[in-house]
Amino acid sequence: MCALSLVILSAAAALLSGCSGLVSASGTTPHAAIQVNPASINFGSAVVGKKVSQNVSVANTGSMAVNISQANISNSQFSISGLPMPLSLPAGQSSGFQVSFDPNSSGNVTGTLTVATDAGVSQQVALSGTAMPAPQQISVNPPSLNLGTATVGSTGTGTAAVSNVGGSNLTISMIGVSGGPF
Repeated sequence: MCALSLVILSAAAALLSGCSGLVSASGTTPHAAIQVNPASINFGSAVVGKKVSQNVSVANTGSMAVNISQANISNSQFSISGLPMPLSLPAGQSSGFQVSFDPNSSGNVTGTLTVATDAGVSQQVALSGTAMPAPQQISVNPPSLNLGTATVGSTGTGTAAVSNVGGSNLTISMIGVSGGPF
């Protein structure tokens, strides 16, 4: 009876040691993970109406392939380009794209970029920038006037156009000429 028990225990041990190949080689379960770089994006100062962009990447830092299924931004003054959806990333691979800041009014602007996989893994990136008003800029056309020949005591005239070619309102408070009889 004791010999029979020893045979059964030996068979059970052999069976259990045969199952060890069913566990992954590293002893861990494959997992999905992503990392967006940089972890936060500050665009600094940007002029209203002028788009500025920064390069960003998303990397698969897990041990299994992931499908990037969404990339959303919480503020419409920021946008994403160059990231096709869905995007399949094998383990250890990364993909680059651009995030842009296109302010439509002056002030501090913030938002959040959220990148998510179809496995429910996501990462958020803080976005910020300061929108500056477009500079004032005046233009006079033509840049010089030839008033032709005028006799002493008469008046010669010419026409010049004054334009605001800047990005913000401009108030003209004075127009003057220098030199001679002008």
